Amino acid sequence: MIRTWLEGLEGREKRLLIVGGLLGLAMLLFLLWRPLAAAQQRLQTQVDQRQALVDWMTRATAEIRQLQPGGGDTTSSEGPLTQRIEAWSRQLGLQAKTLPGNGTEIKVTLDGASFDRVLDFVDQAGRAGLRVSGAEIRALKTPGQVTASLTLSP
Repeated sequence: MIRTWLEGLEGREKRLLIVGGLLGLAMLLFLLWRPLAAAQQRLQTQVDQRQALVDWMTRATAEIRQLQPGGGDTTSSEGPLTQRIEAWSRQLGLQAKTLPGNGTEIKVTLDGASFDRVLDFVDQAGRAGLRVSGAEIRALKTPGQVTASLTLSP
């Protein structure tokens, strides 16, 4: 049906139809391509901005660790860190048991401690550049008394 219609057209009409079809196809591609290219450029800009932010955050994190008490050097050896933990616990009137954990982690157990003192201990560890990467706190029968198992890491 279309073939018979095309065969019925004159040469000039066929050329006009081919040129019009090619122009229509080019226009359609242009109308689709342009928004896609603009969206790709916008997304690439966002990726570049976010990568720059990640780079800045990485540099800032390193600087923060250097500025923290102890110079961020809490991973150099367990001995001094363990001694500091025991000193903090004595200062706060706590009895701490320390055990080495996985890698740079240190496990601290505070038996029969005041919950407020445990929080003071966690605060002291945070000021020394440590973070609590794990905690288990169980209430004892005496009000305000707990047994806390903390995992500290740099």
